[in-house]
Amino acid sequence: MKIGIVAERFLADKTGEVAVGGVQVWLSELVKVIRSLGHEAILVQKYKEDFEVRLEDVKVRGIRYGTEAGFGNFFTLDCRYNVRAHRVLDSEKAECIIYGNSLAAFPIYRPGNIFLQHGIYWDGSHGFSWRRVLRNVVKRIARPTTTTANHDLKLYRKSRLTISVDTNFINYARAMLRGKFDPSRIIYIPNFAEIPENDNWKKKWKDPKEIVFLFPRRFTPYRGTLLWADAAGELLKTTAETRFVFDGEGLYGPELQRRFADNPRVEIRPVNPKDMPAEYEAAHVVVVPTVFSEGTSLSCIEGMAYGCVPLVTDVGGLANLVFPDYNGYVVRPDVDELLSASRAITADIPKARTMAENSHEIARSSFGLTRWRERMKEALLRVL
Repeated sequence: MKIGIVAERFLADKTGEVAVGGVQVWLSELVKVIRSLGHEAILVQKYKEDFEVRLEDVKVRGIRYGTEAGFGNFFTLDCRYNVRAHRVLDSEKAECIIYGNSLAAFPIYRPGNIFLQHGIYWDGSHGFSWRRVLRNVVKRIARPTTTTANHDLKLYRKSRLTISVDTNFINYARAMLRGKFDPSRIIYIPNFAEIPENDNWKKKWKDPKEIVFLFPRRFTPYRGTLLWADAAGELLKTTAETRFVFDGEGLYGPELQRRFADNPRVEIRPVNPKDMPAEYEAAHVVVVPTVFSEGTSLSCIEGMAYGCVPLVTDVGGLANLVFPDYNGYVVRPDVDELLSASRAITADIPKARTMAENSHEIARSSFGLTRWRERMKEALLRVL
């Protein structure tokens, strides 16, 4: 069977080099699973021009995606991409389509296919709102009542199978649809991380001289960048044996530099994903202070795999990963609560060490790559 995948970005260019990023790792593993089941994968993605590349596990078709400036054009171009993606997959005679995210299935979605739901993303109330933007677009081309939330519920109801990375969306759908909710058409498959083969991460917990807090996220509003920056600024004043690492880049990069550029206990830098294992191995706490739009965070799982205590907010699927006081802390997206949990970690190192060990074990047994492959195979075998 030929299986089409509609994605945003997979290859970095026409040479066949896979782009850097968690989504790209996820897609790489997905096509391997499809191939292992004896099917052929054809992935379409956005690019500056049309192209075609054959890799070992997948055929990739790049579709020209314009570069016109302007926020309104962004969604106009997405709609055009969606239409062209279906034309390409028709020409490839794809018998099943896997929609890589919600926007990949807008405005056209063909019922009876597979929808990948990566977490609720319309819960934002801090400036930018996907709901507002998509609603404005839909008013011009479809029914005025359509919103992003309704869009995802419609995708679930029309799909042969919805794969959800957290239970947050599943429970949302159950509450909203009530008697129309069909549990047989949706399955929870959390994100994954590669588990280290050795126990080198344990060394950092042997009489640590300082506690390293790692923020391994894009510097954007919804990732809680400034929320954590406020907490880190306060901790720098009151807790001496601490160091703060911001691994990433994005909108708030200049603001972080302005606040902490002259502080020797703060490091701000972009890091290649290939170098992240060393960052996690050196850190004691992985901080995921999401404000809105979250699934089962890859950064959180990776930190857990390397023996970090996860300090997360109660947003999206993060509570699927962290059990309060057993392997980490789950707090509201609030500076004072982040401060309280951070101080609890630094004040009781033996307890923090135990939580770190528990985190590693949870990641190893529940969120490893091998287990993810098994779950994905089982799910796809039900519908292919």
